[in-house]
Amino acid sequence: SLAVASKLNVMVPYNGKYAEIKLFVTNFKQNQESNFAVEVINLGTENILEAYAIINIYDPLNNKLAATTSNKVQINSKDKEILIAKWTPEIGLGNYHAVATLMYDGLNTKDEKPFTIGIFELDIASISVNNFKLGGIAKFDILVENNWNEEIPNVFAETSVKDDKEKVYTQFKTASADIPAFGSQELNAYWDTAKVIPGSYKLDIVLNYLGQKTEKIFDIMVEYDKITASLVGKAIAVEEEEKPAVLKSIYILIFLVVILVIFNIFIYFKKVRK
Repeated sequence: SLAVASKLNVMVPYNGKYAEIKLFVTNFKQNQESNFAVEVINLGTENILEAYAIINIYDPLNNKLAATTSNKVQINSKDKEILIAKWTPEIGLGNYHAVATLMYDGLNTKDEKPFTIGIFELDIASISVNNFKLGGIAKFDILVENNWNEEIPNVFAETSVKDDKEKVYTQFKTASADIPAFGSQELNAYWDTAKVIPGSYKLDIVLNYLGQKTEKIFDIMVEYDKITASLVGKAIAVEEEEKPAVLKSIYILIFLVVILVIFNIFIYFKKVRK
C-alpha cells in the first residue's frame, strides 16, 4: 500500500509582545533618495502599540557614517507591516552595511544586510607622455582613479597601438598595482617607436581588476618631439582650433565694411557730379 506523508507547521504565538523583522536593501545611487524597507511580523499574543525602525549605516571598517528612521505603525497580534526609511546617500561610492533596529513598546530586535552605493568601476582619468623623441621609447603614464571605498588590488592594463588600417604596432601589459580607496595610481606602458612615422594612431587601454574590465580608446598624435592624446570623440585643443575661424570671420567682416564704404563714396561723388 502507498503511504502519504505530510508536514503541518503550526505557529504558536509567543506570550506577550514579540516581533521579528527582515531588512530589505536596494542598490543606492549617490545623492539620490531611495528606501530601506523593514518587514515586521508580530508573533506575540499582544498588539504592538508603536513600532519604528532605526537604520544605521557603517563603512567596511565598521565606522558609523549615517542613520535614518522609518515611519511609526501599530501592529496587531499575528499581523505584518512594512516600515519605510528614506535615505539620500551623501557619502562615497562603495560597499556598506546597514543595521536595522526595531523599537517597539520598550523592546527591540535587529537585522542587518550589506548594500552598495553606485557602480563599482575604475576610471582611466588621463594619459601623458613626457620627454619623448621619435625613434626612442615612449613611456605612457596612465592615471587610474578608484572612486570606491575599498582598496582595489592587482590592477593592470593591457595596451595596444594601431593605425587607421588596424595594423598593430605594439602590445604591452603593465605591472600590477594596488589602488587605494578613493585614490589614484599610475600604470606605465612602453612603446618602441624606432620604426614609427609621425601621424595619428589609436591607443587602446583595457584595465583588468577583480574579474572586471574597463576599456578606453584614445586618439594619439605622434610628432618628432611629443605625443599628445585625447579620448576618442573629444576635441583636442578646441580653443586653438577656434581662433583661426574667428580671425577669418573678422577679416571677412572688415572686407565687407571696406566694400560698403567704397560703394557709398562712389554714390556720393556720382550725385555731386549731377
